[in-house]
Formats: sequence, structure tokens, C-alpha cells
Amino acid sequence: MSRSYKWQPHDGGRHAIPQELAVHDVGRTLCGLKVVVGPDVWPACERCWPTCVKCDRAWRAAENTLPWPREEDSYAGAEVSAGEEVASLS
Repeated sequence: MSRSYKWQPHDGGRHAIPQELAVHDVGRTLCGLKVVVGPDVWPACERCWPTCVKCDRAWRAAENTLPWPREEDSYAGAEVSAGEEVASLS
């Protein structure tokens, strides 16, 4: 499965940008910042930068992924114990 977006360090945070952007291309992050795309391999210090909340929300919506952190009632399906799961297979 290929992803539509990739992550790029910019201005102290990690932002989502369209996957098709190459190094030195000018584009926009999902939160609307204008960026010049850098390499896909980041320096160690930039790997620890916080993820942009707006980019994360937009990325998760585009990828059909549940938001993070999740609220208890947002989990898909009910929790089932191992015993209940085994009993249902019998």
C-alpha cells in the first residue's frame, strides 16, 4: 500500500507533504505551510521534533486512520477476552 503523504521536518516540527514532491521542490504541507522539500533521510535531532497536530489530523483523515490519542469509545469493535474468542471458534 503506498501512502499519499510523507513527513518532512520544517521549522521545529514534522509536517506532512504530498508523496510525489521531490528534493528541492516547493510545495505545501497539509497545514498550509510553504516548504522546500529536503531529503527523505533526516538528521537525528529532527527525528525527535513534534508532529504538527494539523498535519496529523489531515493525514489521518486522508488515510482513513483513527485520530491519536484515541478516546475509549472510538475503538472499532468491542474488546473480547481470549476465552470468549476461543469459545466463538468452537
